[in-house]
Amino acid sequence: VMGDDGWRRAALDYRSKFEEDFVFAVPGARAGAPPLRIAQAPSASAAEKRVVVGGAGAGSSRPGHCAERTAPAAEDDDARDPIPATGFTVWDAGVLLGAYVAQPEVWQRLTERAGGVRETPKETEKDEAAGNDVDDEDSDATHEEKEQANSSSRSNTENTVLELGSGTGVAGLALATTGLPSAVALTDLPGLCPFLKHNVVRNMEPVSTSGKFKTGKGKNSMKLGSEPAIPSSVQLAVAPVRWGVAKDVAQLHPKFRNPTVLLGADLAYTENITVIDKLAQTVAWCVPIGATAVFASCREHRPESVDRLEALLLGFGFEKRKVERKELAPGYGRPRVDGLNGDEEIEEDESESDASFRVVEFRRVEGDAMSDMEAARLRNLD
Repeated sequence: VMGDDGWRRAALDYRSKFEEDFVFAVPGARAGAPPLRIAQAPSASAAEKRVVVGGAGAGSSRPGHCAERTAPAAEDDDARDPIPATGFTVWDAGVLLGAYVAQPEVWQRLTERAGGVRETPKETEKDEAAGNDVDDEDSDATHEEKEQANSSSRSNTENTVLELGSGTGVAGLALATTGLPSAVALTDLPGLCPFLKHNVVRNMEPVSTSGKFKTGKGKNSMKLGSEPAIPSSVQLAVAPVRWGVAKDVAQLHPKFRNPTVLLGADLAYTENITVIDKLAQTVAWCVPIGATAVFASCREHRPESVDRLEALLLGFGFEKRKVERKELAPGYGRPRVDGLNGDEEIEEDESESDASFRVVEFRRVEGDAMSDMEAARLRNLD
């Protein structure tokens, strides 16, 4: 088996990890699309300066297409990162996760049985305003009936994605480059959202033939030679979500509060079990019956935390499926074997796989996500 660790970033120098853009040619991206360019920073103050210089949101060719929700005004314990500054650099697990879910066959499988029967956003908001509980209308239906009804009523263009703890946004943005989801929401702590939005907006911009983003007007503007990394067909949103804070989840647009697919990369990065417990609860609020949460992690960082998160999700009514290495994207975790083509079996090295990176899918089979009625109640609280 040949090594394929070229995508890993742990051994890179300081500039590559904290100052230069991370350039990601996403496998599965649309033909002719430019690579993602993800800004990085060594600290919150450096990230703030980069946002100011880059002008997040300024000059966007798709005004209003990237929605942003105002961050909570008060700073509290839930808004503080247990390990500060981790969200301003691209981590290996984010690249691994983005490359995996961007594969068309993976996306098709994840979305074939999207969960939770729910009205369209406009109908839902109308019912909430009238005080009607849309979730209780078919409370006698079985979980299987709900899945079947949802699968037949929801088209591919209605599949949405919510990423928790997005950091730089690399995983969710990688999936957005494919044009497969209709909408992607990236979330993180309030203090990280401006930098996250900076990365979102710059990848919505057309790119010049020199590989630079379009800037300025008149004689200072560069001739466009390419489309944006992310197609205009994909709606993007940035929102602050503090794990364990129900009102933050309630504030999400209905299509993101109960998404088709939830993503998380290296989220169990702290030994603080309270944080892990709040993360599990947030996932349970968001993922409806039949929908799937996909997590990538470097288990060797915090094995106890990864194990705790997975055990908690099983308790919330999820079933677990570990992704085999041969299912990962070529060049991004999938082992390459001399003399074999992609259709032949590759022997799994479980000890090696378990010791480093892993991708796990959690499909919701029991329990309930946050209902529209509960979300409306929480939003109305002082």
